[in-house]
Parts: sequence; C-alpha cells; structure tokens
Amino acid sequence: TQRWEPAPNAEQGYGIAETLLRNGPVPFFTRLTSADDYEQAVLKFQAKEKCTINVAQGNMDAYFENPNDWAYQRVQEERGGYKRNYGAPLDPKQVILTVVWGGGITYFLGNFAFALVSGKWCLGNPEAQFCKVFFN
Repeated sequence: TQRWEPAPNAEQGYGIAETLLRNGPVPFFTRLTSADDYEQAVLKFQAKEKCTINVAQGNMDAYFENPNDWAYQRVQEERGGYKRNYGAPLDPKQVILTVVWGGGITYFLGNFAFALVSGKWCLGNPEAQFCKVFFN
C-alpha cells in the first residue's frame, strides 16, 4: 500500500478538539486511537480530491461519524444537490452552545446516576421499584 506524506510546508489542519466539536465522539476516538490511519485517510482524500486539509479532515470526520450519511451526501452533491462545506470554520456561537448544553446534560445525568447508584435517591422514595430491587 502507498504511504501518503504531507507536502513540504503544507498547512496544518485543525486539532483533535475541533474534531470532537465538529462531528462528535466517534471521529474523535478514531483520531485518538488510530492517529496514523486517520492521517493517512485525510492525506489520501486531500490528494484525490485536490482540496485543502480542513476540507479533507471535515470529510473524513463526517465519514468516520457515519459512512452511510457521508456517502449519501456525496451522491447528492454529484447530482447537483446541496454541497456541504466540510472545511468551513466553526461558528463561535454554536461552539459555546454545544459546550454549555453538553456540560449541563453531563452534569445532570451524572448527578442522577450517582444518586441512583449511591442509594441517595431511594431515601426519599423507598417504595420505588428500583429501590426494592437493588437496595432491599
């Protein structure tokens, strides 16, 4: 197999945190656990499509997140449909909204899970089925 190398003085793509913000945990963990495979996929896509590194990364992030949706989007683009700009910069308002919502949801779900596991929730609801099954 051919090994792809970035061009000398090539621009740098966006970081791993932006991968998480753009497409979520699946491409983030793909990039984290298989960094070389991720880089090879990006460089190969960039060479074949003759696009910027950010567009190539955006496409590969979308592909790793959901290959079927990414392929469907590509077919729609070829047929003259909506062309998504995978390399567009992130909207700061959207980033803030995502981080706030993600942090809030994580806090509440974590707090609820801790209350269930610790038995704290059952102190006020001893007759709840969950409490009868797990704490009696």
